[in-house]
Amino acid sequence: MSVRRKRNAAAAFVVAAMVLGAGASASAGHLDWLYSKPREPDVTSEFIYVSYDPSYSADEGRFLAVGTATHLDMDGVAPPDHPIYGGGFEIDMTLYKEQTDSWEKGQPTGGTLRITGTVPDVPGMDSGTLLTGVLDPRGLQKFGFGDEGGELFEFVFDVREGDLIPYWGSSQAAVILDAVSSGFSGDFTVPFDNDITDGLGFGLGVADTFPIPEPNWIAVWSFLGPAGGLALVRVVRKRRRTASAR
Repeated sequence: MSVRRKRNAAAAFVVAAMVLGAGASASAGHLDWLYSKPREPDVTSEFIYVSYDPSYSADEGRFLAVGTATHLDMDGVAPPDHPIYGGGFEIDMTLYKEQTDSWEKGQPTGGTLRITGTVPDVPGMDSGTLLTGVLDPRGLQKFGFGDEGGELFEFVFDVREGDLIPYWGSSQAAVILDAVSSGFSGDFTVPFDNDITDGLGFGLGVADTFPIPEPNWIAVWSFLGPAGGLALVRVVRKRRRTASAR
């Protein structure tokens, strides 16, 4: 199953626009620039249980997503993809619950990504750890969600280690997560989850994890100019949700 959505836009210039037009702190909303066609490798994860606990601390809530890494696509060619054996997927993130003068609602305070398993079909994929990453809350927006709620969540992690590193070709990993029936309303002061088992902690969420292409910043700056950014790029807001049963 896949939740990767594609946009008919030039990835390098959309990313550049976000960088040049963004401020120093995060803000609510989806990370639209992720939906330019991402490059491989792409890890598909399924059966993801998503839960959010607003009681983590006085100011913060905790977002958890735990599931199974099932397939690895190395070249973008139609299936069969490479099956992942003993696969695991986990995002553990904390965020601010409400907007104040100091931070935005939903602004992350930290987080980690961990994808485990082995892929016998691909050389070097045998250590048991495929990819790990950390979410650095500083700088550009690293967590996206619908202002009025919804099931789609986006994350940007700085990659750290794992068997996928030699193939990754980027210092960052994007995750697009469809929680599927979590009931998220846009309010981080109340709990939500996508449990379908009445307390056993099993969900039907799906996610894609893939590298974020890193453009030539000198060329982009020359093209856009210092005052460029969002005003020079019109993002095509055509979202397509795909799901293919394997």
